[in-house]
Amino acid sequence: MKNLRYLVLFICLNSFSQSVKVDTLFLAPYEKNKSSTDKLIYPIINTGNIKIDSLINFDLKNRYTFDEAPNLSVRETLTQWIGDQIGYIDFNVTYNQNNLLSLNIQTEGCAAYCTNWVSYFNYNTKTGEYLELNHIIDLYQFKEQLITDKSNQFDGQLNELKELLKTNEINLDEYNWVHEYYINCKNNADFEEFALYDDYLQVIEECSLPNAIKSMTPHIELKYAYSTLKNKLKLSLEDKGLNYYSKTNDLEVIYVDANTIKISLMIANENCAVPDFEGVLYKSKENTFEGFVFSDKGEVYESKHHLKIQKINNVLEVSSKDSVENWQLGAFCWIEGKYTAR
Repeated sequence: MKNLRYLVLFICLNSFSQSVKVDTLFLAPYEKNKSSTDKLIYPIINTGNIKIDSLINFDLKNRYTFDEAPNLSVRETLTQWIGDQIGYIDFNVTYNQNNLLSLNIQTEGCAAYCTNWVSYFNYNTKTGEYLELNHIIDLYQFKEQLITDKSNQFDGQLNELKELLKTNEINLDEYNWVHEYYINCKNNADFEEFALYDDYLQVIEECSLPNAIKSMTPHIELKYAYSTLKNKLKLSLEDKGLNYYSKTNDLEVIYVDANTIKISLMIANENCAVPDFEGVLYKSKENTFEGFVFSDKGEVYESKHHLKIQKINNVLEVSSKDSVENWQLGAFCWIEGKYTAR
């Protein structure tokens, strides 16, 4: 059953609704410690499915707050968790397509001293499932490479540490203290946090040092382009767009988000000496996008035309409010009609 559940992750680019909306929840800072630098904004995921939204948003707030108040609402939990010590929350969405969402939340809290950290979260927006690294990539094949790359980078950091000792930039006690942390981090083979980006996967390596030596925190960067991981990935992450064609035309569709697509339309009829058309269309109703496309006949955006695309199963129905005469394509050239996926 576990393997069957993971098969859901083999996602094809077969729908206009492949990314989700991420709303912002504005939180109030603790009144007594309120300052002009306070920023407390938190992500709320909106997939359009109430059940999935609830699964993701409750799981996210519980993971983020370390189960501060599992049964309270998102706002109540965060308000309680923030208390008088959290003064900064912000978030960044790094991947939002192919029914996958990857985001991170940056936080700063102050007690005896201030500290900041970044938390990483990944979800399947079709099922609401929280994703771990082994859901994305075959760790049996990939872990050895991760360990090798991490070890090599730590060796470089250890060599730099020795140089600091040689040049008296740090003393022996400091060297031994930092060295112990470096070795412990190097030998830790647990890879839990990761982030997805448009072109690459990043496995997060955090080697936390005490505040007194935090400036010596090692910089370890484990980034892997999807193109180099094709035999190891368990799902498709590269956004290549979708290609459709009619009897004479080629149409490429690239999904920007759930409400926006970019299109490139090439009139491929040999009897038509016409330019290509490009533009951005916006969702007008379910599976339907409308907007304007432009052509370059020597001057940028010389012509502008209305275009409507409706997806019915695996076929795109293309139409326009503009007349054939307005398009000026000629008697043997047209853009309207059905386009099928290649």
